[in-house]
Amino acid sequence: MAIKLDDTTTPPNGAAGGDCFEDAKRPQKPTPHGGNLDAGSAQPSNTAPANCTDSLSGTTILRSGVDSLYVSCKGQISEKTEHLLRVSKELAQSADPDVRAGAFLELGDHRFQVLDRGKGRFPYVLADNWFHIQVSSRDAASLPMVYCQIKSEVLACEGLKSVLLRLGSLLLEFSDDVAVLEVSRVDLCVDFVTLVELGEVPDNYWVRRAASLSRYSKHGVFTGLMFGAGGDLSARLYDKTREIKEKSKKYFFYDLWAAEGWDAESQVWRLEFQFRRSVLNELSIKSMGDLVDGLGSMWAYACGSWLQLCEPTNDSTRSRWPLHPLWSFLMTADLGGVARTLWRVRTDRAPDDHYLFIHGLAGLSSFMAKEGISDVDKAVDQYINEARRYHYGRTLTDRKALDRYLLEKARLKATKFNKPLPGIVGGEGDVF
Repeated sequence: MAIKLDDTTTPPNGAAGGDCFEDAKRPQKPTPHGGNLDAGSAQPSNTAPANCTDSLSGTTILRSGVDSLYVSCKGQISEKTEHLLRVSKELAQSADPDVRAGAFLELGDHRFQVLDRGKGRFPYVLADNWFHIQVSSRDAASLPMVYCQIKSEVLACEGLKSVLLRLGSLLLEFSDDVAVLEVSRVDLCVDFVTLVELGEVPDNYWVRRAASLSRYSKHGVFTGLMFGAGGDLSARLYDKTREIKEKSKKYFFYDLWAAEGWDAESQVWRLEFQFRRSVLNELSIKSMGDLVDGLGSMWAYACGSWLQLCEPTNDSTRSRWPLHPLWSFLMTADLGGVARTLWRVRTDRAPDDHYLFIHGLAGLSSFMAKEGISDVDKAVDQYINEARRYHYGRTLTDRKALDRYLLEKARLKATKFNKPLPGIVGGEGDVF
């Protein structure tokens, strides 16, 4: 049962008493982390308020916190660091796959891929599943030493303070001259399910400081709103379940939501505010300490002053309109972060089993269809034999051509996935 904006005075069926969904069905659906949603593959996250369901609007908060974080650090990398980064980058640019496979650096518990090109004015880029780090050269006086993006999964599961401590320890391996981490950009979000029909909310119900409001749909279905696009403070309200399926593929959110009662089927919406440096400075959020202490105030400003969903009255002054119950509830979201680790987030970027054993079998299934083979074991053997014959035919001399081809690809992907593979030598963290 959906709720239109004028119907929120009567609690919907199934929304009261802590029930999150009406006639919810929770199938035994596998998750990317190997469990299932009924068994509970993730423990309670403590990222939502204890009273996470609002009966008046039929809304349940599934998760809230920092989704994306970009930080910078002033200083100067050491000569050894720059030498090693330069060498690793040259390895990444080699035409020889075996040489390119050595373009990595091991720092602490992290094995970073060194990319073959820089980004913007930063000549060096390192990447793994936790961090995307851009590093400046020693003579770049106007740039920070590093500019780092912290990934959303590690922020959601490891917690802000824990991740910042890890990043700080890694930066000490770049240089002895390391300043405090400064906030460059932060995205705060709340994920929720609701019975309110968000696509039917008229534009004038949104009381906002942003001049622009953009409405999005796909195949005639409402997918979200964008407020203040391109500004120093902007907001998005969008269908997160659809965005995951069609774009980001961040299926780990399923586990986070399931821990808070998601039924694996209901549409999950995200309200997200993006704060850039200039507005962060206006809010006195500069250092990491400022950010940790100021999350609640930032959320209150965004939802209480900058953007509001209101219920119209006869008052011509829209700023005096009362808040819609949905908005009043979303304002109560706890942005304090993760109280304890949900699961250990891998530092490597290796694909999960779903990718390997669903998408990865496309070639084999096509071969079975082409050859008319219905026996899987027979198909696997014949597929390998035909592959050997094909690769041998390319060389006419090398009977191990398939083995060499696969090993070459595996070495490159091991570096890309931040995984070790026997026989590959790259950068070593102990040179710092």
